Amino acid sequence: MLKKIQVDNNISIVYVNDEDFELRIRTWGPSGAIVYKFEGTEIKWRQSRVATAASKKKYIDIWDQ
Repeated sequence: MLKKIQVDNNISIVYVNDEDFELRIRTWGPSGAIVYKFEGTEIKWRQSRVATAASKKKYIDIWDQ
C-alpha cells in the first residue's frame, strides 16, 4: 500500500503501510532528493537519491550521540 501526500512542490510523504513512511525532500542541483525512513515514530535511515542512482542507506541511531 503506497499512499503519497504531496505537501508542496519539494516535500512529499509516502506511506509504505499503516505505520511506516518516507519523508522525501527534493533539492536543487546535482544532489537530487533526500529520503528519511520512519518506522512508526522512529527514524531509521537517510538516503540521497538522484535520477540514476542512490547512496547507501545511512542508519540513524538517535541514542548514539
